[in-house]
Parts: sequence; C-alpha cells; structure tokens
Amino acid sequence: ETEIPVSGPEPDKPISAPRIHPAAWQVADCIETEYASPELCVRGFAEALEMNPTYLCRIFRASYQMSINDYINRTRIHHSLEYLEETDMPVEDIARAVGFENTKYFFVLFKNIMGTTPRHYRISFRTGMQ
Repeated sequence: ETEIPVSGPEPDKPISAPRIHPAAWQVADCIETEYASPELCVRGFAEALEMNPTYLCRIFRASYQMSINDYINRTRIHHSLEYLEETDMPVEDIARAVGFENTKYFFVLFKNIMGTTPRHYRISFRTGMQ
C-alpha cells in the first residue's frame, strides 16, 4: 500500500515530520470533530475503515507518535481547556461535555497532561488574565 503525504489536522508541521498515513489522518480528523462522543474507540475506527485494529494502531502511532487512545484523551483535554477558560460550568459537566463518562478518569488524565487540576487551571487562567 502506497503512503500518500497528507496535511492532517496540523498542517503546519515541519517538512521533517513523518508522513501521515491516509487512514491515520482520517482517524485523527474524526477524533478532532467527534471528540465529545464517548463511543470513540479503536475497534470502531478499524471497522469503519475496514482495517485490522492492530495494523491501524501501528500506522497511527507511526504517523502521530502516540496511540489512538492517547490522541483521543489529549484532544478531549485540549477542548476541556476552552470550557474551563470561557465558562463557569462545573468540572464534572465539562468532563462529560468533552466525552469522558468517568469524571475521576478525567481528573487523573487532566493532572497527568496539564500538571495541575482542572480547578487550579481555571483559577490560574482567570487570575493571569487580570
């Protein structure tokens, strides 16, 4: 199968960036638009693309240097920042709005990725703006 260079969701990558496999790009594009769906999963992507899930995971990791699940989680956390910065929604509601059914898992991931809790992020963001 021939790999075709495509400009994925991040078109400003340097020329030395790895080539993005078309199927990996499709998965990333779907995650970017459907991140709020708790139904996103490797098996669903593989079935939609009529690919073996293991092979899809391999080409995705080669294209984006992270697993599909990591990409889903990082995308959801990224979108949660917008809610934290721009709304007064409770953090539990934000977690559900970005696709996390388990709010405790959201808190753990947020802290691992951002280095702080969602509440402290919101406070720091708002005090930094004044």
